[in-house]
Amino acid sequence: MRRCVVRAVRFKTMLRHPSQRYLVSIPLRNMTSGTTTTQQMDSEGMVESQSRNPSQSMMEGEGTDAKYAEELDSPLYGLLIENMSAALKLEDWELAISLFKQSRAAGLEIGEEGHALLLRAMNMGGYMEEALKMYDAMVEKFEEMSAESLGEGLWSCAVTQRYDRFVDIHNQFRSSKQQFTPRIYSSIILVSVRKEKYDVALELYEDLKTIMSPEDDIQHLVNATALVIYALGQRGGEGDVERAEDFYQQMEMRVIRKSKDVLMSLAHLHITENGDMLKGLRYMSIGRKVREVVALIPDPYSKVLDLMEREIKQEKYCNTLSIFDELVEHKIPIERPYYHAVLKACKLSNNLERGILILRHMEKAGLTPTEEEFAIVIDICMVMKMSLIQPLIENMEKQGFKKTIRAYDALLQACTLDYDWEAASGLMKEMARENVPLDSKLAQKLVFVFGSCSKPDLAMAVINQAIQANLDTPELYREAISMCRKNKLGVAARGYLLASEKHGVDFSLYPEAMHASLEASEWKLIQDIEIHRQHQEKLQDSSEKTHAQPETNPDMDTRAFRVVALYKMGKYADAVELYNELGFQTLVQFCVRKPFNSNKAVVAAMAIDAAFESAKSIGDVDSVNLVERNARSILEHVEKSDMGNNWTYWRKQKWAKILANIEKS
Repeated sequence: MRRCVVRAVRFKTMLRHPSQRYLVSIPLRNMTSGTTTTQQMDSEGMVESQSRNPSQSMMEGEGTDAKYAEELDSPLYGLLIENMSAALKLEDWELAISLFKQSRAAGLEIGEEGHALLLRAMNMGGYMEEALKMYDAMVEKFEEMSAESLGEGLWSCAVTQRYDRFVDIHNQFRSSKQQFTPRIYSSIILVSVRKEKYDVALELYEDLKTIMSPEDDIQHLVNATALVIYALGQRGGEGDVERAEDFYQQMEMRVIRKSKDVLMSLAHLHITENGDMLKGLRYMSIGRKVREVVALIPDPYSKVLDLMEREIKQEKYCNTLSIFDELVEHKIPIERPYYHAVLKACKLSNNLERGILILRHMEKAGLTPTEEEFAIVIDICMVMKMSLIQPLIENMEKQGFKKTIRAYDALLQACTLDYDWEAASGLMKEMARENVPLDSKLAQKLVFVFGSCSKPDLAMAVINQAIQANLDTPELYREAISMCRKNKLGVAARGYLLASEKHGVDFSLYPEAMHASLEASEWKLIQDIEIHRQHQEKLQDSSEKTHAQPETNPDMDTRAFRVVALYKMGKYADAVELYNELGFQTLVQFCVRKPFNSNKAVVAAMAIDAAFESAKSIGDVDSVNLVERNARSILEHVEKSDMGNNWTYWRKQKWAKILANIEKS
């Protein structure tokens, strides 16, 4: 190969005249924008502008047929062909183009073979548009085109996606009845892959391997291998990954340079849901470092983001974090959407530590986290303590972002976890100072924390403020009634129940309001709420009534509360009768259903105890025995259920003690 280079240099020297500098027109293509500019370079490397069409300038000045035939047989023409071939083997297409142009400038007649080599040099250099213009000029000049020239024309059309022109040249080749060349095979394979005719591409690839000889340019096989590996990845059939890897191993056995297209096709193959992601990222990382003038396979970088999003949808958050770690390890530049995806995975997996590290990594990479990205990490803090949230909020404020409703939401959530009503009150005052409007979710959190900390006055003030601002949602009323239960405010609970009905009747709120009355020992109020419930039930349509039937939905069943109220009001016979109507299965559901609700279990136990005492008071022995058996059966059900694994704990709970006392008596 070194001898070829030496001869090429000597050949260039022979073409030069001591008193003349030969200008060589070299078209330089902007591969990013797709525009083409023409420049000229002399033999000493000087560059200046030239407006002539390079294909026209290279075809002008042909001599007579006799002189043309004579010069084609000259040693000088043979030396040109030899040196252009040597330059192409060295992948120095600029040298090959330069040799051609200097020969034309020196007056040497160049035949079809030399033009075919020029076409190949242009294609290798990425000058596809210029190559097609040259091909058109060759069609006009030469009566017959070689398979090599036809193959280069096909390749130019395939790369530039000129499919109509591709068909024309392909028909021209078929009519010439010449043998297929590796370039023609690789051109048809490229079009087949782009047209998603993957099976056709694979068949042609097998044919290509059979005709390849040591004299053929191995790059044709490399291009075809990259394309069929990509095709196998897109087809995604059983065994396609193994088959693609086998193609790659066969190609690697030939001592050739790393191909960007092959590496990118392997990356596409593995950056899939069923592929080896780590291997795919490794191929992509190596492929990005390889320079390729004409890239046939797109960079699979965008597929990485698609895969991260898919892993998140499938709740495989650890996989998303692993993909991000691999991007960092392989030093692949990470864009903002990828950070956003991994922050989302941190949020959904409650991984605060990783979320904060991701924000720091963004800053080191020169990307300032946006308010939205800070908010994602703040959302992770919704299950964390105030001590972890506060530094993050301070960092956000240092970046110039003001506290948003989302930030206050996170801080209030921390207050609810810490049951810190004083901090919640301080945040409420700060929001008023900063003119941050209250929303329904913030109001719910404030009502919860104030209600849980025995500050009903503060909770009711928030509720009134929300009502005035028209923020009184059904969820807020539910939280308000729950606050009343915690603070034994039966009358207030009934008031919020009635107010909630402007959004429609929610029968599941009636037991909550009754529970508040039960805690406040307001037995008559329970009866009043029941009368109102029955009235609302009559007003409902038959379909809604069916949906709201208490017998089919334990959450809407009020009979247990009424049994207790009747007993407390001295109506023992009515209490026993209602208890028998309530039924054993409903009571069991209150105690052992999932998720377990201790409040429901306590009410069920109180109803059983009320029925037991009522039956004793009226001397109903059968009912006494029935209630006693029910109490014992419920305890046995609990002991045999999953809760029985921790029976030592459950037997100490209030509802279990009530049932145990009934059994003992």
